[in-house]
Amino acid sequence: VDPEEKKKYCLTCRVKAAHFDVEWGVEDDSRLLLGIYEHGYGNWELIKTDPELKLTDKLQGFPAPGRRKSTTAGML
Repeated sequence: VDPEEKKKYCLTCRVKAAHFDVEWGVEDDSRLLLGIYEHGYGNWELIKTDPELKLTDKLQGFPAPGRRKSTTAGML
């Protein structure tokens, strides 16, 4: 995948509003999907610390201690 094209990726479909403790929008959903594509589902630490995704601050504390790393239940 071309790195420049990857940076431009953004969901074009309608998405359901997220009700997290942080501001979260379609750009964040798009970045999260890119992180899953790049690092693999469940690799939250790699996704969280990837500076290109710009999700570090929003994913602080996720996954919560004691939770399985491969689940998004209770995210944020």
